[in-house]
Amino acid sequence: MINKNLRKKIGIVCLALAMTGLYACGKTDDSKDTTESTTKAATEATSATEAKSEEETTEEETGITQEQYDAMTEDELLEALGITDPENVTEEQYLALVQTLKFVPIIDDDRIDSLYIENNITKKAISKVRKGLPSVDTIIEDIIKDENPQVRGYAYDSMFSFFGVKEKSISIAKENLENETNDYVLKAAVDALSNEMAKDPYVAEFIFKMSKHENPKIRYKASMAIGNSWSIGVDGTVERIIEMMDDENHDVRKMACYESGNLHDEKVIDRLVEILNDPNEKSDIKGKCVSGLVTLWYDYPFHKHFSERAYRETINYWSKTPRDNDNPDWASLTLINNKSDTSYDDWRAQATYFSEDEIYNVFVAIIQDENANWLARQGIIKAIHTHCSAEKFAALKDVVYGLTDSKAELIQKEYENEASK
Repeated sequence: MINKNLRKKIGIVCLALAMTGLYACGKTDDSKDTTESTTKAATEATSATEAKSEEETTEEETGITQEQYDAMTEDELLEALGITDPENVTEEQYLALVQTLKFVPIIDDDRIDSLYIENNITKKAISKVRKGLPSVDTIIEDIIKDENPQVRGYAYDSMFSFFGVKEKSISIAKENLENETNDYVLKAAVDALSNEMAKDPYVAEFIFKMSKHENPKIRYKASMAIGNSWSIGVDGTVERIIEMMDDENHDVRKMACYESGNLHDEKVIDRLVEILNDPNEKSDIKGKCVSGLVTLWYDYPFHKHFSERAYRETINYWSKTPRDNDNPDWASLTLINNKSDTSYDDWRAQATYFSEDEIYNVFVAIIQDENANWLARQGIIKAIHTHCSAEKFAALKDVVYGLTDSKAELIQKEYENEASK
């Protein structure tokens, strides 16, 4: 039986041919324009009919149009799909619910962390009936092949869990990623598999490939996957994260610098220090370099790593003069403000390179320097309180109340606030 949409198309084409034939039988010198006009009208009619047919087909398949979806609440969506018992959702209903994600626009703007879909009624509806949903495993092979990227993206989003991605899910991903080209879906896949590089060589290869993708938003996610502690020991991660510190995109560079310390390999230090010593580099990326270094020697909240060289390079950066609003980066100075109640003492006993006197002297010099960023001068009061003796913190009061510049009062208030804890 001929599909009704196909019948409509054939009818329009036949009409166009018939009309063209009538004019062609008595063609004169002026008939060319008439024929072209007639053909154009027939083509436009065909396009309009196709558009209408596609809309009708979508409605037939889902029972919902884009216009209806946009006006719905999550309760109305569930009702439209026949989901009346939130404790008992069938596989078919779950599949139909996930497929309505095709109505949700993908946000793709200038922000490095865009390429996502906003909170929407489909996700709200899923949350509302979550207890009654069958396992996503029952529909994942359908949705991961769906023609709509929003639906395929959900397949990858659903793979991630606190306990990691199941081997079956990784196997399904491997079967489908080779032919995946949509940036939204690829980003979702990188996100889902970000902690699995050590588990499966294919995943590692995929993440490395995505770290060279033309879209910086995908490279940004890949840098997070490569430079996390779950990727320690995977061949090539250290070398690749160092390469990504020179990515053409500034945000990708920053993330690579920031994540580098999580690999706990001192080979990253040389490039981090080169960036810190470059007067042309921006302060925000220098701050991320310090984050990478501090993870190597302080590693809050775990306190499990002890790179003396990383500590020394951090102190060198914090000690540089002349200071200004951007140097040293103010946020980097607050990286050691906190400590773990359970592991700090053991770390302090093993971190023989760490000097209370050195920290105190460097930070006091910054507090006294009115050219330094005032947020830095204020913020490091907590670091002194965290790491230095009660006597040193008490002595800091005289330093703070000896300040006379325009930010003195703010710094003094911060001292009193910290002293009250």
